[in-house]
Amino acid sequence: MTLTPSVSLPLQETLENRYLAGVSRTFDDRWVVLSMDKTAWPSPERREPLVPPFKFRVRTHDRAGWCDVFPEMVTDKFYGVAQPLKNGDWLLVQERTHGPQEPNGDVFDEDGKLVRSVFLDDGIEDVQTSSAGDIWVSYFDEGVFGGGQYSQCGLVCFAGDGTPRMEFTPDIVERFGISDMISDCYALNVCENGETWTSYYTDFPIVKLKGINFEKAWTDFPARPIRAFAVSRGRLLLVPAYQKTGPLLLCDLENRAIGEVELVDSAGKKFEFDKAIGRNATLGFVCDWNSRHPVLHQFNFE
Repeated sequence: MTLTPSVSLPLQETLENRYLAGVSRTFDDRWVVLSMDKTAWPSPERREPLVPPFKFRVRTHDRAGWCDVFPEMVTDKFYGVAQPLKNGDWLLVQERTHGPQEPNGDVFDEDGKLVRSVFLDDGIEDVQTSSAGDIWVSYFDEGVFGGGQYSQCGLVCFAGDGTPRMEFTPDIVERFGISDMISDCYALNVCENGETWTSYYTDFPIVKLKGINFEKAWTDFPARPIRAFAVSRGRLLLVPAYQKTGPLLLCDLENRAIGEVELVDSAGKKFEFDKAIGRNATLGFVCDWNSRHPVLHQFNFE
């Protein structure tokens, strides 16, 4: 089986000589591109961090094209993801913190005015918000083993004001027989139907939550390292971890069947990608992230 993109977006047009800082997908099926005025690593060999201030811009893309969320902002925060909240507000998140309880999530209104800041803890891997206003945050290993109370859970659902609603605690693992705690949350998909799916290092179970409650886990199937996935009617389209090309894995959880799916671009050629994004039944792949000509391919899985 071969999949071709439903949409391919050259991002240089919307970047306008700026640098790509983040790409994500919203609960209402828009792409979000976060860009900044500086490259993340001006000297890659020495890995010298950037010096603030930074100028960030957030743009979204839907069937009508590109749209500015609010005017360019100047900040000392190094944001890596932007997601919408209720009532037209937007959440911008800095994945690392520099001290205990340092707020690293900033909420802005439609005019770009900062209305509040929240503490989401250190070592953030991904952030996906829901139409209900919840903020789902997953954490990578440096956060899990070196961060605070929230990071150590690996996965937390926060209310819009930063209050935790669900923490993936050892109690969940023990009560429901999941194979292990989260050491590094590789994949997260917060679906619009109220389901949240995740898979994580080390054993890579597939875990499904409904609302903020555990519903089911598959611990011995497919048991594959994955970095992102799309969800559609009990089937998963899995992006294998540790590789930058296809094939993907088509997984039928009910029938415990798995097959391969090749990815090609609009010209029918295989491609390499730097980032994979899963949201609802959509997968996105960003190619040539660090170049002046990045491309976002969208694949729909139904």
